[in-house]
Amino acid sequence: MSDGAFKKLKTGLIGLLVVALVFTMTFTSKVVAFDETQLEQINNVESLIDNIPSLKNMRLSDESKVKDARNAYKALDDELKGGVSEKKLSKLTASENEIKCLHAIDKYQVVKKIDRIPALSKLTWNSKRVKAAHNAFNRLSKSAKQCFNRHYKAKREKLRKAVAKQRRLKRLHTAKVEAAKVVKKIKKIPALSKLKFRHAKIIRKAKKAYKKLTKPQRNYLIKHYPGTYKKLKKSEKRMKTMKKQIRKLRKAKPVLRLTTSERVNIKVSWKKVKNADKYIVYRKTSRKFVKIKVTKERSFVDKKRFKSRKNIYKVRAVGWIGGKKVQSKYSKSKNKVLLKKSVIVKATAYTGGGHCANGMAARVGRVAVDPRYIPLGTWLYVDGYGLCQACDTGGAVKGWFVDVYFNTGSQCSRWGVRHPRVWILK
Repeated sequence: MSDGAFKKLKTGLIGLLVVALVFTMTFTSKVVAFDETQLEQINNVESLIDNIPSLKNMRLSDESKVKDARNAYKALDDELKGGVSEKKLSKLTASENEIKCLHAIDKYQVVKKIDRIPALSKLTWNSKRVKAAHNAFNRLSKSAKQCFNRHYKAKREKLRKAVAKQRRLKRLHTAKVEAAKVVKKIKKIPALSKLKFRHAKIIRKAKKAYKKLTKPQRNYLIKHYPGTYKKLKKSEKRMKTMKKQIRKLRKAKPVLRLTTSERVNIKVSWKKVKNADKYIVYRKTSRKFVKIKVTKERSFVDKKRFKSRKNIYKVRAVGWIGGKKVQSKYSKSKNKVLLKKSVIVKATAYTGGGHCANGMAARVGRVAVDPRYIPLGTWLYVDGYGLCQACDTGGAVKGWFVDVYFNTGSQCSRWGVRHPRVWILK
């Protein structure tokens, strides 16, 4: 070993010996400083503290022991108080605090109130005894609660279980009450077969009330009122279907078609519109459209429309969905003209059978005309005679002249010579 290392080791050992000597002298001086009488007083105080039970086993009846120990300690001089062990003093202080806590427990009668709580099997959601015991326990300080847990562990457990069960019962009761309110609103909804669109407000209120329920309350309703819950869901679904049908019908636009019927009539037809119960046909007169027909069919014949040059129509579908009247959009308006022109002519009558100039047999409804003015095959409507076709000619038939055919001479005589208006059709 080098000289430097040896010197360092020697210095360290000397330092340790000095510290040990100082500590020994200090302790010896303290012990030696007290005489036998003083040591007896200190030992007496410590023995009194030792007689105090542990915190776990302490009762209010031990309060006198704690007071005796504290009074004995107070009676010591300041110099003697320093001779009492710190551990003993800590126990004394803790015992005093424990006594204070036990007094607090006794003051609020926590134990007594817990004993009044009925058995869990007989507990109700609104038991006031559980609430009173729980409130009394909550009034304790933190240290008092710890003290209670040490001394009355079984009673603390009883209170905890009672509070927990009462909370469950209260939640169940609340769920039952709230679910009953919702069920009452759902029952106001009519049966699906009688459900109308006007009942949407009732369904909306019931759904809103259902949404306000907590998850446990909803589960309670579904479990205990399955039929009522299904009714709500089906009603909602039916209402959504009705709303969808209403939207579709409102957006629908019938497809209109105009055709000629019996030469002088106009047949108005349209494609079927889903959910429509009937259709309204409008015809324009001068400046506005007027309703002329309400029908469940998909066609309508407007008779004797050959006299007008403007036959403008439009159609609208109407349906009753859930008791609500719903109208579709108007179809695109269309015009159908049957008339080419109309003139005043001279009209006579003839009979006798035979064949016309175009080879067709002569009969009522076939008339003779001047082909330069009215081409053969043209359909006409002669006022007083009716619908007819230009099929024949004649030497005396010149210009705006029409010779109408009758079956008998007497009919021809009754007709005589007239000047009716003739509508030349397209």
